[in-house]
Amino acid sequence: MRRLHNTPSALSLQARVRLECWATDAFLTYARHALFGRINSETSFPALQTVRKEADLNHFLEIALDSGSVDTVLRSLLPNHAGYTDLRRELARYRAIAASSEWPLIPVGGPLNVGVQDVRVTVLRKRLQLEEYAVQAPTESAEGYDFALKRTVADFQRRHGLAMDGIVGAATRDALNISVEKRIAQIELNLERWRRLPRFLGHRYLFVNIADFELKIIEDQSQMASMRAIVGRNYRQTPIFSASMNTIVFNPYWYVPHTIFIEDLLPKIKADADYLKARNYRIFSRLGPAAAEVDPAEIDWNRVAGDDFNYILRKEPGPANPLGRVKFVLPNPFNVYIHDTPAPAKFLENRRDFSSGCIRIENPIAL
Repeated sequence: MRRLHNTPSALSLQARVRLECWATDAFLTYARHALFGRINSETSFPALQTVRKEADLNHFLEIALDSGSVDTVLRSLLPNHAGYTDLRRELARYRAIAASSEWPLIPVGGPLNVGVQDVRVTVLRKRLQLEEYAVQAPTESAEGYDFALKRTVADFQRRHGLAMDGIVGAATRDALNISVEKRIAQIELNLERWRRLPRFLGHRYLFVNIADFELKIIEDQSQMASMRAIVGRNYRQTPIFSASMNTIVFNPYWYVPHTIFIEDLLPKIKADADYLKARNYRIFSRLGPAAAEVDPAEIDWNRVAGDDFNYILRKEPGPANPLGRVKFVLPNPFNVYIHDTPAPAKFLENRRDFSSGCIRIENPIAL
């Protein structure tokens, strides 16, 4: 075991050995957290499964000891993505706000819009200034809601996925009143997610921001394009993972996932004997080109429940197919795809969590 630099010579041998062990443990713990994240995702968050990284932490310890630069080595293990760097900067800023400033809450009341004179407008200005929004001096009174403040509120709404009407209604007030402690916790969680991504995402890759309902196309670290996305509902969330896309399917079949079949389709099938035929579904004995087709009339649907349905339910290509015209295949344990949709009007919504886990995109042909 190597000696720590600048260890106080007055310490006993036993104390020096103990200090050496503590420092080594601290280095290895920090290095592991920087490279792999602080949380065991496989047990704590089963839906968080990114590329497994391999690294010899002792190797980095040797480099740190040989170079005498522990700080430089540890910093080199952190993600090198711009998003991670930006979030670390924001974390420091929000922690400073929490330590030194009030976080004023907007009192309940009627909507705040241009022309309103209300003491809550003064609180609103202070609240937005804390997060460094561009708040201009009031044109008339401090309690007056003017057009400049309306534009600033619209900017806040844009950043938080709200309707950009520039009016402080109930939804905007709730977003403004989220505590600074919760904002800090959100940033810390997203830093954890960044640490679980591969250090190199590729020269060309797709990045789906689930919380922002957006897909970005990145090439050589520059954003080439972006498009709106629809992601999973709260109770069928889109999992967090990374995978390689290797196949594009035009006019795809839709093989109905078991959960959707049991929870969504089965009650409708039991209520309407012609449900499957009328909606272009077919049943097969198994997967594969040699599978035999099964007549729905031969199945006693009233006795089907849980895991006793041993067939493959497939929806044929067409304008009503949930996958639309194009399916992008990226093999993963969650059976999640990126695909088109027959319901494009959903992209006009500000909050777009309507799917059962897959990612629907606004412009699949462009992608």
